[in-house]
Amino acid sequence: MDVLIIEDETLSAERLQRLLLRQQQDARVVGRIPSVRKGREWLAAAPPLPDLVLSDIQLTDGLSFELLRELPQPVPIIFCTAYDEYALQAFKYNGFDYLLKPIEEAALGESLARFRQQRVAQQTAPANLTALLETWQAERRYRSRFLVYVRDELRMVDAADVAYFYLENKITHLVCRDASKLIIEEPLDALEASLDPRRFFRLTRQCIASAAAIGKMHRHFDGRLSVQLTPGKLEVLVSRLTAPGFKQWLNS
Repeated sequence: MDVLIIEDETLSAERLQRLLLRQQQDARVVGRIPSVRKGREWLAAAPPLPDLVLSDIQLTDGLSFELLRELPQPVPIIFCTAYDEYALQAFKYNGFDYLLKPIEEAALGESLARFRQQRVAQQTAPANLTALLETWQAERRYRSRFLVYVRDELRMVDAADVAYFYLENKITHLVCRDASKLIIEEPLDALEASLDPRRFFRLTRQCIASAAAIGKMHRHFDGRLSVQLTPGKLEVLVSRLTAPGFKQWLNS
């Protein structure tokens, strides 16, 4: 069983590797990635994908979700993190389990054992976690409005009125369907976790769009897609790795 570890703290990565090898003696660690940038360098070399990923979420230069969405195909992931607020979002990235730090050896061993069983049965998630996710989704309340700045005043914008969000000069902008452009003091990663994935899609690292904002689309070279957002004339290039998921989202 080939395992990839994504963890920015050296001591935590070493401990996680020790726990893994004690629980699964035939496991082989094929790499330890400390950052999103290093992960992209690893992906650029087109290595064979591992059977399993053990991943932290908050890395030194961003969230591991940025890297995981660029995997050429889904890989089961056991998230090992100190934060519980990303649990629902983690399952969007083929999350198999979600363990909170400090990682207990028994908890990791139980998760690995279940992964082994499910792997044999060619399933991607254990039944109890699927039921848990369904419960979370039923109870989950996605953002219904956003607090933004209009000059020196604060204004509320309903989610239904949002066309898209984009990042420019390290400032997050919210564009409404009436073409007004406002500033919102939240990073795109935090916004993505709070948005209804049926209505919004992360097109690029700098842009999240609603289905209503998708305008003209054209094929671009190297498997990318050129997408024009409305209102306005903002054009974004959807990467070759993101394009299949985007087209599936549009067709759902």
